[in-house]
Amino acid sequence: MSNVIDWYEVLGISQDASDAEVRRAYRRMALKYHPDKNGSADAREQFHLLTRALEVLLDPASKAQLRIHLRQTGPKGTRTSEQSEDVRRKREDLLRKEAQAEPLAQSSFSSLSHLQMEGFRLRRRLDGLRQKLTMQEQYRTAKIKLRAGDEARLPRKSDPGVDQVLHIGSLST
Repeated sequence: MSNVIDWYEVLGISQDASDAEVRRAYRRMALKYHPDKNGSADAREQFHLLTRALEVLLDPASKAQLRIHLRQTGPKGTRTSEQSEDVRRKREDLLRKEAQAEPLAQSSFSSLSHLQMEGFRLRRRLDGLRQKLTMQEQYRTAKIKLRAGDEARLPRKSDPGVDQVLHIGSLST
């Protein structure tokens, strides 16, 4: 059982009533239950309920929240069998999905350590390739054909302006 009051029922109007109809129903009921006009002990409590109903139904946020609640529950706050079936179906779907996810989570933990090791190995290999690439950039290789007696001048990076001269001599065996 729900503890939310159906304020439409308190005022005796339908849920699609306009603000003007809400005010009209409040005035009609307030005249009937106003403590100055009605001497019964229950009249004061009923009048306060009517006032609260007016406040809730004229406030758009409270009215929207009430409509959502009333849509989710059946008459007098009880769930309809269709809504109960929908809740049961959603609960079963959730439990089935959780059961399917558990083996995946367990297997992914063992594969996680394998993936970490693979990542470490690939990082080491990448660092080695970067180092090799840097060394190749520093020491450029060029294939040139020189004959005996030729000279080759190579600029030196450490001393700009100073060239290294290679004299190509004959190979003796």
